[in-house]
Amino acid sequence: MLSLFRTILAVLLTAVQMLVGVIGFGTQPQAAASPPRDCYPVVFVNGLGCWGEDDPIYELLPVWGMLAGSMRDAMRAEGFEVYEPSLGPFSSSWDRACELYASLVGTRVDYGAAHSAAHGHARYGPTYEEPLVPGWDGDTRKIHLIGMSSGGLTIRLFAQLAEEGCAQERAAASAGELSPLFTGAAKGRVASVTTLGTPNNGTSGLEPGSFLLTTGMLGGAYLLLAFLGLMIPPMESFYPTRLGQFDISSDDFKSAPLATLWDFMQYLLNGSDNALVDCTIDGAFALNETIKCQDGIYYFCYSASITEEDRNGNQVPSRDVFFALHPGAKAMGHNRSSYVTAGGHVIDDRWLPNDGLVNTISAQQPFGEPFQAYDPADLRPGLWNVMPVIESFDHADYMGGLEYAGGKPGTRERCLDMIAVLEALR
Repeated sequence: MLSLFRTILAVLLTAVQMLVGVIGFGTQPQAAASPPRDCYPVVFVNGLGCWGEDDPIYELLPVWGMLAGSMRDAMRAEGFEVYEPSLGPFSSSWDRACELYASLVGTRVDYGAAHSAAHGHARYGPTYEEPLVPGWDGDTRKIHLIGMSSGGLTIRLFAQLAEEGCAQERAAASAGELSPLFTGAAKGRVASVTTLGTPNNGTSGLEPGSFLLTTGMLGGAYLLLAFLGLMIPPMESFYPTRLGQFDISSDDFKSAPLATLWDFMQYLLNGSDNALVDCTIDGAFALNETIKCQDGIYYFCYSASITEEDRNGNQVPSRDVFFALHPGAKAMGHNRSSYVTAGGHVIDDRWLPNDGLVNTISAQQPFGEPFQAYDPADLRPGLWNVMPVIESFDHADYMGGLEYAGGKPGTRERCLDMIAVLEALR
């Protein structure tokens, strides 16, 4: 049976590769490279279910760019130093922040003694053999962090740990067994944090009544890839689940197939240490209690809306919405009475406009943190510089879009404009 699965997978992947070669998905002719720009390295962190540049699936469909082609490569051709790390696609913001540090410096992942004990998983994870960003020292080599969707939660937490470390981990670690990330050793090495469509205050799309609609088609695709990866080892190499700390991998599936699949579903649906929890409204508020703006770091947030108000007070999806996001945009924009989450947070009509996955108000600054409207003549660190809402723009558009071969027009230009803001901070 396993050999049959491998044969089917090989045929499918060959077909996809042929299609990519014919239509041009994920690849574009590259112009001659421009001279290096005077800008710190840019590290783009992807969101829930997504992958990075070290994963084979990236060569077929880069997350940042999608059908418009790799934005990492396009920005490199413009002279920018850009990276797209491979982190756990379903992992919590904490676990991914630890993986991001290990990736940046080239070391073994340390999830922390206190955190690992609290959530019942192994303390140590995979080893990143080479540093993603050579010479990242904070003196001449800081980094700009850009986080798409839940990737924004990851980089916000990472910046917090980089600056202040973690007192709980310092108290729990034995001598000589503490990751530099938890000591604040990376202080001064992050120049900026930029979030794109990030549920900084959670998303009502994960509330009861909207969950299945917002997670439906895209969530099902990610789950299918993950299940195939657990059941078929070559597929896990193609799209890694990166959940070895929970003993969830294709190796575990070989010895205990049903138990491994059950553990994976329990991890996603009932676990306390995964990306879905962090993206709920109560989960995001809990995460926000552990994060604050750091004085020496610039913060930017981009939000969008793909909905418009109808005569009944609903926010309904526009015709420009990606079809897979239409059900979620409609469910999240449905006009209903204000309600209070289990954690005591009031959700009212301000939460109706959305991008199909994240409420527009949530993608702006985390509630309670200092902010100002973006003003290029008055950029300040230590607070959120809030970009104007992008209208008629959905969650997939941040990445380049999934609907059209070649991507929606303007993806490359939008990325250049965004990085130009960061270049001015040098």
